[in-house]
Amino acid sequence: MMLLDLCFLMDGTNNGYTFIADGSKISFGHATRMNPLLLKKSLHYIQEAAPIRLKGLHYINVSPAAEFIMNLAKPFMKKEIIDLIHFHSSLETVPEYIPINLLPNEEGGKAGSIQELSDMQVKTLEEYREWFLLDETTRRVNEALRIEQKTLPNTLFGIEGSFKKLDID
Repeated sequence: MMLLDLCFLMDGTNNGYTFIADGSKISFGHATRMNPLLLKKSLHYIQEAAPIRLKGLHYINVSPAAEFIMNLAKPFMKKEIIDLIHFHSSLETVPEYIPINLLPNEEGGKAGSIQELSDMQVKTLEEYREWFLLDETTRRVNEALRIEQKTLPNTLFGIEGSFKKLDID
């Protein structure tokens, strides 16, 4: 989430982001550890509240487990988001969407090694440490001034009511 905040701070509004992730290490063990409620909340945030426009999400070197996890997530996703997700079992189909030179060296690109790219991100986050601390302590919404709450969290993420009030016909 901090990286998304940083992207918005540094780039302002733009046409959107394309995310690339390596799915080679995803296993069926990851699926057994998934919390469906947390998955639903995360997807709701990405689809309804994240301050970015998603242009694409590309998983490269995907395993069958990654596709299984995607099938678990699909019921919580809007069709527009599903259409933006692409699985690439090899790098052959990637150039249709993303120039190969933008990938890390380990994936056949020229953007630098994964470690170098990771170190650059960490360094940038550290450079904005004071901004994040200030944001966390002072930049808050005054909920008392909110006019209307259209969507209650309980209606999104749980069952309303209780079993004591359950009417059975």
